[in-house]
Amino acid sequence: TAHKGRVFARQTSDDTAVIDADDEGSSAFLPEVRARGVRVVEVSIEGVPAGGVGLDASGMLVLDAHTGPVALLHRDELLIRGDHNVSNALAAAAAAHAFGVTPDAIRAGLRSFEPIEHRLEPVGTVDGIEYFNDSKATNPDAAIKAVDAFVGRPMVVLLGGRNKGSRFDDLARVLAEHDASAVVFGEAAGEIARDLGAGGVPFERAVDLAGAVAAAARRAKRGGAVVLSPACASFDEFSDYAHRGREFRRLVDDIAAAGAGRGG
Repeated sequence: TAHKGRVFARQTSDDTAVIDADDEGSSAFLPEVRARGVRVVEVSIEGVPAGGVGLDASGMLVLDAHTGPVALLHRDELLIRGDHNVSNALAAAAAAHAFGVTPDAIRAGLRSFEPIEHRLEPVGTVDGIEYFNDSKATNPDAAIKAVDAFVGRPMVVLLGGRNKGSRFDDLARVLAEHDASAVVFGEAAGEIARDLGAGGVPFERAVDLAGAVAAAARRAKRGGAVVLSPACASFDEFSDYAHRGREFRRLVDDIAAAGAGRGG
């Protein structure tokens, strides 16, 4: 945390600091930064801070400008998913506004920003089921963020690869809270299965990613999502996470092509 605070170290009263008020690590610097006369703009998904940018009770991203509150867009209009990405969008809006960008331009930028490859990247919809590539999620904390992004939707999560020394009990707890199921695969399948089983999460096992995608397609419900968010490194089967993500995309394309070949 101390190292993160160094980003504010050389700021003066001519500068602006955008700080996430919801994050304990960053909000701890609020008093210190303000005491130096730096202009502070807070962002929050738990409300709209005075003079900041936040999420109101209806799910609108709102800029509290000097002329009054300005609604930017609803969180559902963002192409990026999850509370962490809403926080990122709020911070981007705050920074842009500090540079004099107009609310209309900020709104257009937020509305058009697309997910980064391998980070909750939509890769296709087949038989009413959406598929997402989150191959860059190589630890359980990252996978938890992915699961939280689909609250209220039935989902199947693909978990597996090479364990980086992690436990999966916290991930199992979040999966159980969201009534999600999983397919485990690869070198770490046994370790993940142990924690999911202890947490009461329904799952099945597959040998490799191809088998996991096929199993997930069978388990998934129309209107739901299949998410590759492995919580592990890729090196048991692939050269890196990007290779794994590209292969996942190809497998989804194959499922779509097979469906089309059967006449839908």
